[in-house]
Amino acid sequence: MVHRLAILWLALALGCAASAPEAPRPSSEQSSPPLAADPVLAELGEPVFRTYCASCHGLDGTGNGPAASALNTPPADLRRIAARRGGVFSDAEIARKIDGRFDIDAHGTREMPIWGAAFAADIPDGEVAESVTRGRLAVLVEYLKSIQVAHEPESPEATRQDMAQIFSAMAFLLPRSLDDRRFEDPEQAQAIQAALDVLDRASSALGRHGASEDASFAHLSHSLSIDARDIRIRYAEGHHREARYLVQTLTETCVACHSRLPSSSAPRSDAFVREAEQLDLSLPERAKLAFATRQFDVAADLYEKLFESRETSANDIDLNGYLADYLELEIRVHRDLERPAEALARFRQRDDLSPSLRSDVDGWIKGLRALSQRAPSGLPLDDAEQLIGDDEHMAEVEGRLVQLLEASGVLHRALAAGGLSQRDRARAYYLLGVVETRIGRSYWLSEAEAYLETAIRLAPGQPIARKAYGLLDEFLVAGYSGSGGTHVPPDLHAKLEQLRRIAEGD
Repeated sequence: MVHRLAILWLALALGCAASAPEAPRPSSEQSSPPLAADPVLAELGEPVFRTYCASCHGLDGTGNGPAASALNTPPADLRRIAARRGGVFSDAEIARKIDGRFDIDAHGTREMPIWGAAFAADIPDGEVAESVTRGRLAVLVEYLKSIQVAHEPESPEATRQDMAQIFSAMAFLLPRSLDDRRFEDPEQAQAIQAALDVLDRASSALGRHGASEDASFAHLSHSLSIDARDIRIRYAEGHHREARYLVQTLTETCVACHSRLPSSSAPRSDAFVREAEQLDLSLPERAKLAFATRQFDVAADLYEKLFESRETSANDIDLNGYLADYLELEIRVHRDLERPAEALARFRQRDDLSPSLRSDVDGWIKGLRALSQRAPSGLPLDDAEQLIGDDEHMAEVEGRLVQLLEASGVLHRALAAGGLSQRDRARAYYLLGVVETRIGRSYWLSEAEAYLETAIRLAPGQPIARKAYGLLDEFLVAGYSGSGGTHVPPDLHAKLEQLRRIAEGD
């Protein structure tokens, strides 16, 4: 009797919702659903979606609903749930996220309603209400599954246009962010705000495109879109110094993305070079700026000039990460092992290197020479694992930086080439997570979390997922530990618990 009543309540609710505007179904050109959804349940779930979800996520699920602009966090493109998870669509995980009742502690600032408490709030009988809630969750999840787009990249031309706009905006903003007088000059305000608007729009579009790419690009493009929006809002509200600092931190995201794979320099912009020279920037600032804006050849030349000049002490060059940036550029982008070995040999001749830095430089030169003689086995994941080594080398991260950078390059190229099984993709992302936990140099941007989470979602219940979860838990919890004890935020605690269940196959 209870279940018959639940079905009756659900049928009545769906009937009432049926008068809502019809949601546009994804066209065959937009979507080729890679997942098998139950067509009957999906049809029942469509009016539930229109009633409860479309105001924020839009009738087509892309995140463009009429209430979206009022939210602090832009609504997700619900067609790309599987794409953001490497092609995996977990019914149980999505249902829990929509329900929300079991992660209440994690949702202090949750903007999406806790639908598990709202779906049947007007039904007095608790058992019937729970049945109706579960029914709505089931059909809604099935509908979402039916609108998933194929796990394929967006139009390359659209991505190139977004990148061109981001490049143009950053080439204008970055030099000014390094000069506080120009960035905070009222006469520059209109031009700076216009550039920030372009950066925000293009970064948001890139973030949507990136959702269907590999986990690394998806994470970085999403981070860029969030940060670009934050900068635009802060500048518009008059918080110019905060915005100026945040513009500079975007270089971390740009460098992290550009250094993943071999790539040619962007066409050299004479206007960009003149702008940097007019501002009389330091060598480190010019090198970082060139790397962030894909002037790879210019950046390499500038880093080498920095290593030979006395503008910055040798130890400050190391402490500020310029040596690591240069090695990343040469090993992963240019794939050149001879040039950095020669540059480091010249740098070693400086008389202001500390003994520990000199030892590291010797180790890097030795590592570069050894890598130049190394013959790949044809099994890239095995090669990467050998380069990474085991936990006994944790204390030698600085000395093993060259090997770790080479390993990450091998893994990125293997993933970009395609053809890996889902199990091997999980292993590749786990190994990338291991590398990033060891060499991640920016407190502002860490890719380790994205890599390890992807490994867990690609291999639920498998040993590699449990290893990834163990490392992720250790890595994240350590970041919230100090002299005052361990204080993991409720939302992070809830996320880790969810990932633990996936890793364990619960």
